[in-house]
Amino acid sequence: GLLLEKQKEHKSAATSFRKAIKILPNSSIMHANLGVSLMTIDRKNAVKSFEKCLEIDPNRLDVLSSLGCVLNEMSCYSDAKIKLNRALDLDPHYYDAHHNLAVNYSHLGDSQAAISSLKTALKYATPDDASKSETILGMELLRNLDFKNGWPALEGRWNSGQDATYINTSKPLWDPTRKDDRVFLWEEQGLGDLVMYSSLIEELRNSVGQLIFQVDQRLIPLFQRSFSEDIRFIAQQRKVFELEYDSHIPIGSLPLHFRPSLKSFEKTSGCYLQHNAELTKKIKSKLQKDDKREIYGISWRGGSKKHSVNENKFIHLENLVKIFNHEKVQLVSLQYGDTSQELATLAKNHGINVISVNEICNSQDINGLASLICACDQVVSMDNTTVFLAGALGRPTNVLVPFTSDWRWGLNLSQSYWHSSLRVYKQKKVHDWSYPLKHLKMDLNKI
Repeated sequence: GLLLEKQKEHKSAATSFRKAIKILPNSSIMHANLGVSLMTIDRKNAVKSFEKCLEIDPNRLDVLSSLGCVLNEMSCYSDAKIKLNRALDLDPHYYDAHHNLAVNYSHLGDSQAAISSLKTALKYATPDDASKSETILGMELLRNLDFKNGWPALEGRWNSGQDATYINTSKPLWDPTRKDDRVFLWEEQGLGDLVMYSSLIEELRNSVGQLIFQVDQRLIPLFQRSFSEDIRFIAQQRKVFELEYDSHIPIGSLPLHFRPSLKSFEKTSGCYLQHNAELTKKIKSKLQKDDKREIYGISWRGGSKKHSVNENKFIHLENLVKIFNHEKVQLVSLQYGDTSQELATLAKNHGINVISVNEICNSQDINGLASLICACDQVVSMDNTTVFLAGALGRPTNVLVPFTSDWRWGLNLSQSYWHSSLRVYKQKKVHDWSYPLKHLKMDLNKI
């Protein structure tokens, strides 16, 4: 079981630990091991395993902290806090509990308490642990618009193991004093992040001799149209050799050099991506036909295939469409993924037709999606890639943000500082969309 867990074969590891438990049913260690193997594949049963372990040995610090971590992920924040505080009662210097309590505070929207807990955690952290806490501290500082301290702290992501993969190169990181360097800019994080951070590409180009950007193939046509012609855009499949550049920088590190203050975002908060005007015109004509209603693009899910579904970034389609006046508005799907069954069910049960432009694959044809977005008069979307693309294109966009939101939405902002065309409607309670939907409906009716 331990060997399989080390190889990240969680399901097989869990099977082995269950066999061990049959042999030693009162072993706290076996129940703890089973809980660990289930944390990423079956949270509910992970909780049961950890609780069984604590019945046998109530003072297991690691299990109390791991249980708090899982409960955080399940949005059981009150229960999580009890377990984590219990661990700290037993050992006030226990790093994991301080770190997980900070995550708990962050989920509950208490950013100052999260920052305080993270700073305490760092006092007791190993070098490996420190980078993990520094990364989250960076996010909390940025949430509070503390860019001076937030960006440097966020650089800790490269040592934190949080989905960050650094390139293998002997060339140095780009130094802004090296104005004549051939710079290799490389992608990190998701498609929405790439679109957001791409607002800084032109500033980097103006600060270096030459620029090579290796990026997701889906974005290259859009970026080639929008940025300087002499930037070399290279798809991920093509290897970039060290002889082609003098220094490098990951795209998520650009704000460290170009966005020191809130005011500095004004440089690119408007439209910085250019859609295919001819394609947009064709789509607009097809959508309108004889229909004089305004066209509203909608998207109701966030997350990616690489990760488990994020319930925070999901709203039932039928609840979303209720806010629109369908006599004045025609809805168009901007949602990526297969939506055919959802749209058919909506039409059958509620008589509401949401147009799906089948010629455009919203997840793969980003150039086409950009034109589809620009063919819309308004966009209403969950926090996902569509939002950042619409904002970069300067389209009027209303974004539904969960209570436990990303740092980029700030604490109580009604408008995005990354994109001036984005209006923010945030939950007041976890998993409760009634408040943002109510206020969004009111604002849409004023238009």
